[in-house]
This record gives sequence, structure tokens and C-alpha cells, in this order.
Amino acid sequence: MDLDKDGHITDKDRTMIGNPVPGIIYGFSGNVQYRGFDFSLSVSGVRGNNIFNAFYTYWLTGMIRPFNASAEVLDRWREPGDITDVPRAVANDPNKNLRPSTRYIQDGSYWRLKNISLGYTVPLSALSRLSLNAVSTLRVYISSQNLYTHSRYKGFDPEIGAQYSGDSQRYNLRRGIDTGQYPQPRTFLVGIQLNF
Repeated sequence: MDLDKDGHITDKDRTMIGNPVPGIIYGFSGNVQYRGFDFSLSVSGVRGNNIFNAFYTYWLTGMIRPFNASAEVLDRWREPGDITDVPRAVANDPNKNLRPSTRYIQDGSYWRLKNISLGYTVPLSALSRLSLNAVSTLRVYISSQNLYTHSRYKGFDPEIGAQYSGDSQRYNLRRGIDTGQYPQPRTFLVGIQLNF
């Protein structure tokens, strides 16, 4: 964007874009028990931050590598009159389309169902009928972590961290930059809890 209105895009047009610090960080947790059943959940999220999506924009739509790219590159600029936000595919990027810009900045707001669990504790009378007198508690349960994430972020996971390179100053400067870190896994667990 020509910020100084001189008709040319130069270093004088650079400005600060995005903010990795959320305006709001929130969470909620709750537990309910009823007649041997127990249910718990926790939700967390952030709102008002930006993520510099270096991995998605640079590697998957930057067209700088000789292998797979995102399907978005099919919408790249090809000829005069095309209206798109994906630059043309050209070797060595002579127009510097890959330099940091607002094209890389995405909304990092999300909310995530972080933990959810449903269990049932078998009554002592049922344990006696099953000849399990040595067992004081028998509980069966199913739980999940990271079951659902609501976000408009295009990367793998909006809950990104900073990569630590051994230099604390560089670590602080890399906050809010997604370079393709592994996302948090969605897990399911079925279990039996026994107390004797």
C-alpha cells in the first residue's frame, strides 16, 4: 500500500501491522454430578489478536518451491484484469510479493473445547452383586482433549507458541508468528478407574 502517496511502493511505505497480544483471554470450566454420572468440561479462548501466518502464506501459496502448494494458487494473478489477492507465479519473486505484508496477517481469535469427560460410578450395591467386594470404587469414563476449535484462522492451530532458539530476545520477537508448528492433537480416552 502506498502509505506516503508518492505513487511508488518503497521502504517509506512500511508500517506496523498486526498485534500478537490478545485483547481478551478467557476460560470456563464446570463439573456436574447426578446419580453416579459425572460430567466435566473446560473451554478456553482468546480474542483480538493477529497471527502472522508465515507457513500458510509463504510455503503453501507463495509458489517458491517446486512441489505441492495450496489449491488457492489456482486463483493466482495471470493476466491484466484479474482480480485476486494471490500474486502471479514467477521464479525468484522479482516483484517481492513474498515480503511481509497484510497478506500474512490473519485473525487469531478462537475458542476451544479443551477438555470434556463423561463418567459413571457403579453403585456399591451393584459391586456386591457382582462379587466385587474388594473393589471400593468402579468408574468407567470417556474423555477427549481438544475436541473442537472454532476459528477463522487458516493455519493448523490458532493456539500457537513462539519457537525458542536459545536466544530470549529472538524468542520474544517471534510471538504470534506461525511457522508451521505441530498443532495440538485431538485425543480420546476410554478408561476404567478402580479403587480397592
